[in-house]
Formats: sequence, structure tokens, C-alpha cells
Amino acid sequence: MFLIRFILLPMITIYLSINCHSQIKIGGIDISSANSRINSQFNDASCDTLFSFECNGPFLSGIAWDGENLWLNDGSSYLRKYSINGDLLGEISSPIPSNQWGRFGGMTYDDSTLWVVGEQAAKLYQISMNGYVINSFNLPSFGLSDPNGHGIAFDGINLWHSEYDSCMIYKISPINGTVIDSIIPPIPITSLDFIDGILYGVTTSIGNEIPRLVGIDTASGQFIDTVEWCIPLPIGLVWDGEYIWGTSGPEEFLGFPTGGTSRVYMTNTELSPTFNNISTESSDENIIVYPNPFTSHINIESSCEINGSIYITNLLGEIVYHGVFHKSTLNLDLDFLPSGMYIVRTAKSSKVIIKK
Repeated sequence: MFLIRFILLPMITIYLSINCHSQIKIGGIDISSANSRINSQFNDASCDTLFSFECNGPFLSGIAWDGENLWLNDGSSYLRKYSINGDLLGEISSPIPSNQWGRFGGMTYDDSTLWVVGEQAAKLYQISMNGYVINSFNLPSFGLSDPNGHGIAFDGINLWHSEYDSCMIYKISPINGTVIDSIIPPIPITSLDFIDGILYGVTTSIGNEIPRLVGIDTASGQFIDTVEWCIPLPIGLVWDGEYIWGTSGPEEFLGFPTGGTSRVYMTNTELSPTFNNISTESSDENIIVYPNPFTSHINIESSCEINGSIYITNLLGEIVYHGVFHKSTLNLDLDFLPSGMYIVRTAKSSKVIIKK
């Protein structure tokens, strides 16, 4: 098929227990079984694929749009540039080390450079359009035995990065890679991109699970739109200003059939984000954490009663503090923790703080 188109610090995490987990992994990509938790009040229109082309790389994942052409991370030693007709136009060396099994990860474009996630390395790379590595940062999952950060998107100022295993989305500075803020979506998200100024993400699934394209409120993490996503085993996501593109993972991995096609899809998806769809229970909660930065103690004040466990873990997942609370105001002694960046998380809100 031929298509013609005219184009005019060390980090430690503090979090309240949440009901968000995944069960199936394919090559590091987690497959959530929690898709049924998406509220039926949202839109349920299916997308239509208008065009697709095959990618021959070992593990198709990230996709980016540079204003004229598509860039793909196909799991090989190259990042490849394609026209919207599926013609290979060029390639540059992938910044992901050759010893990183899979070489998969998301991609985005910031108006002048490409950003590439090395999932297994837990690294974020900024590269020029000729393949020169300008900068690299450790991602929040750096140091974990099974890094799980994949999605990446650019909002015009900052980067947004999704972790599917921990069910987190981070707002990251492109200057130094520090975490500015974080949100917790209802279910894990693999890939991200901004569509008409709204953050969208993809949930990936196999078997009877239905993949979803979801609009995400960047303040609360709640879904403001969701549609069935017609791409099998969806991993990558990008908007070209008119159409939404997605990538499908491999047909099999380590002998396990995934349902993927190793193809790039152009879709005609109708989106109707509605901020009023966020429930009152989710939007009313707000937490205040002070002082920030702090030296030994922090105070946490919530507009709603905090009802449940508070864990303090390091980046390796080791629990260094645990408490159960049923109150709206807390004072925690964290003098024993080393200096660094922390994230205070509830199921509906999150704050970044720094210990001196």
C-alpha cells in the first residue's frame, strides 16, 4: 500500500500503599491485568488503522516525530528514520550500549534533538540528529535488578517518563535529569506522548486484555479520556500533529507468542478528553509536605485522612521505614536517611522533596 500525504542525586521513594501492580512480563515490558478498572464513563470508540509498514528490527519499541519524518528504535544498533510512507531514509547509531539486552525503550523529539530511553540501562540519552550523544542521565529505576522505565514525552519545557512496574510517571528536567514531580496513574503505562497539549499513554496487554489509549491529567494522574487501542501489543506512541502513530512489539519473544506484528501503524483515532470525568474523590485530595528542603523531620498535611501504610524504600526496593496511619497530619523523623531526593506519594497525589 502506498500513502501520499501533503504536509503544510541518589533517590529514595516514600509512598503510600496503592492498588497497582502488574503480572506478566515480556522482555521487560509489563502487561497489566488491571485494564478492567478503567471507568466505563469514558469514551469507548475504537481506532482505525489507516496505514502500516513492517519494521525488521529485533524488538520494535520507541517512536518519535521530528516534524517531517518518523524515528524508530527497533532494538538494533541503529535508530532509523522513515518517511510517513514507510521508506527508510537514514539511520544513526543507537546510544544504548550493545551489552544491554533488548536495546528497547521509548523515544521523543524536543524540536532539535532526540531523547532515547535505554530501559535495561535505566538511562536517558539526549542525542543530536547525526547521532552524537549530547547528554545522559540516570532514570529513577537506575540500580534496580529489573529496570522498568520505558515511556518518554516532551511537553515543550520538560520531559515526562513512565515506569510500568512501579506504576509511576515522572516529570524530569532536560537540563540535569532531576525529578521535578511525579504522578500515579490508575494502571501502568508503557509509552507516552502529548496530543494537542494533553498527555496520553498506552496500556499494553495480551490475551483477552484490551489495550487502551488514555488521556492523563498531569496534576492528579487520573484518566480524562480512554479509547480502545487497535494496535496489537502496543509499545510506542507518537502524534504527528494530525494522526496518532503506534508501534507493535515482536510476534514472539523467547519463544512466547506475544500477539505483536513488528509493524508501525498510522491511526485515525478520535479523542475526546473530559476533565470533568475525574472523580471528586480523586481530585479533592491534596498533600502538603514541609519543610522542603528538610534536615531531619517532615510534616505531611492532607486534605483527606491518610488511611493506610507508609513505606520508605530505597531505589533497590529495600524498605527502610514502615508505619500505619489514620490521620490527616503526620510528622515523620527521617534523620536516619542520607541526603538526597525523595518522593512523598499517596494513591492520588505526590510531592518531590529534598533532604539536605
